[in-house]
Amino acid sequence: MMKCGFLLILLLGSFRAFALTVPELIESIKAHHPQILSAQAKREQAELAQLKAQGEFDLRFDQNTHFRTSGFYHGKHLSQSITKPLHFANAELKGEYRFSDGNFPIYEDEYNTRTGGEASIGVKLSLLKNHDIDKRRILLANANAIHTQGLSEEQQKRQKLIYQGIDAYLNWYESHAQMKVLSNLVSLAQTRQNGIEKRVNSGDLAPMSLHEFETTLISRQIALSQAQQSLNEAELMLGYYWRTSKAVSHKETLPQSPPTDIEWPFSQAFEQIHFTSHWVEQHPLIRALNADIAIAKNQSRLAKNDYLPKLDMELKVARDAGSGSASLAGTESYIGFNFSVPLERRKAKAEKAKAKAKIEELRYKKQALFEQLSLDIETHIQQLNNLKDLNQLVHSQSRLAQKLASQEQIRFNEGDSDQFLLNSRELAASQAELAAIHSDLKLKRQELKLLLITGQIEQRL
Repeated sequence: MMKCGFLLILLLGSFRAFALTVPELIESIKAHHPQILSAQAKREQAELAQLKAQGEFDLRFDQNTHFRTSGFYHGKHLSQSITKPLHFANAELKGEYRFSDGNFPIYEDEYNTRTGGEASIGVKLSLLKNHDIDKRRILLANANAIHTQGLSEEQQKRQKLIYQGIDAYLNWYESHAQMKVLSNLVSLAQTRQNGIEKRVNSGDLAPMSLHEFETTLISRQIALSQAQQSLNEAELMLGYYWRTSKAVSHKETLPQSPPTDIEWPFSQAFEQIHFTSHWVEQHPLIRALNADIAIAKNQSRLAKNDYLPKLDMELKVARDAGSGSASLAGTESYIGFNFSVPLERRKAKAEKAKAKAKIEELRYKKQALFEQLSLDIETHIQQLNNLKDLNQLVHSQSRLAQKLASQEQIRFNEGDSDQFLLNSRELAASQAELAAIHSDLKLKRQELKLLLITGQIEQRL
């Protein structure tokens, strides 16, 4: 039992031995997160919609059998047919074989065949309504657009989840960095407290000096405790995105601290950055809207088709085999027309107008979305450039504060300064260091936000 427990400790220790980087987190999200797997399954449904639409043109086999089981007349009739719908002109190609035996009443004379049965081949097609388009072909065209929508929705969800996961990672990284700075500040204060206690005990300093310094130490410990709380929350959030399987999140497998190099994958993406309309055209939201417009145009074509009068033509050639009635001998050919038109076409007119209005609605919606995305991108590019300049200033301030704190420490050691001024310098230096850390991560978050807005997170990996 003890041996198993020791192995478990070693196993958990090995889990925490690795250094989690940003690319590793991204791969974990893409491979295992349930939201990603759900989006993939939804996209697969859209792909199957294409197969379903293609099935409308599948080859079909039919058989009809009739037996007269009682009465004056007695006879049986069998017919078998194979029908193939065609993409052209709403056409159907049909081959049929019929066979009958026995006596039929005059009103069922069409069942009669010669002893070898009758074989026929024919075609039906539309000349006006349904000639250029029909519901089956519209379903097929819409299935392609729906597939595009599925891909766009999956990409959008995947990029949003990757963005949220990386943002949680940066919070976790910043919390660790804050803990490190504040821990050093507390350790420094505790070391100095020991020196002050010795001086108070020897009579070099008044007891009040120790009490005043304890106030400084407590304030630093409070800040460290608050940082620890933030770290705990950041670990919980990161654990939601970090996965090692398709089961559940694995917060317990997170490393104890982030690596020195988090392998930020987007640095090269912003060396030379400027707005391009290609980003907007390729954005998942725009591509999904283009698919909506394609579906609306298809509905408009269908509405125009429904406005047309119906004129269908059927051609058929048949021949009986074997012996039997002379009237059934030889080759027979048929041609038929079916015409109909509603005298009032208010429904068709309404559908045409509705389809046209829908296209206009989506076009204006696309224009508004295009302009909004363009504005957002340009705004975030400007913010990114401003943050780069600000980041340099913050780092300069941090370096200067560190230098002042070091010089104040030298003066304090030489007796030319007091602990209150030294504490003030140390606090200013630590705050400046924290500000520099925050500025670095804010810059990374801005890069990440810009990639999310442009829909380019995965393309820039």
